[in-house]
Amino acid sequence: MPTNPIVPSYTVLIIVFILLFLGFLYFLRRRSRASRIAVPQAAASARQSMRAVKQILVPTAGTEYSERAVELACRMGEDQQAKIHLMHVIVIPRSQPIGTPQPEEEGKAKEALNRARSIVQSHGLESETWVERARTAGEGILVRAKALAPDVIVVGMRPAYDPGASLLDRTTHAILREAPCEIIIDMMPDGREQ
Repeated sequence: MPTNPIVPSYTVLIIVFILLFLGFLYFLRRRSRASRIAVPQAAASARQSMRAVKQILVPTAGTEYSERAVELACRMGEDQQAKIHLMHVIVIPRSQPIGTPQPEEEGKAKEALNRARSIVQSHGLESETWVERARTAGEGILVRAKALAPDVIVVGMRPAYDPGASLLDRTTHAILREAPCEIIIDMMPDGREQ
């Protein structure tokens, strides 16, 4: 029985076609791997740490930019149902004992914390308020941060930044140097205040 020479050529063509198709798929796969951007380990761990945020500390002075920081903290913590720790520092002059009553400042602290708490409640998150008495705002924030061990501190800064003008702005420098956790600074560009 004679063999048909056409059949083996179809077989060869099919094998060649399959090999070319597999080669093309291999090329596409390698190309897609090469085109991916390698994410540095520090960036990848930052992304993971934001997903793991359970406690956020937000110092508030009752200013608009402080309240923006509270709003930012709430948005960051919504998915994880993070607990928002709100705090206000009453700065006691060095000429007075640390326990000296400061009724006017205590009233401002209560008012600022109540406004901040209402922002947190509007997001359906749990909050806790703290009033620290310290010689400087930075010192008070750091004492509370070390006691609470939050995952992150969110600080609001005034748009027209002047290190000598605002207590909280000067405080930001102290926090940046000594904070025991990550810090996020929220500063609205100048001229965009609402």
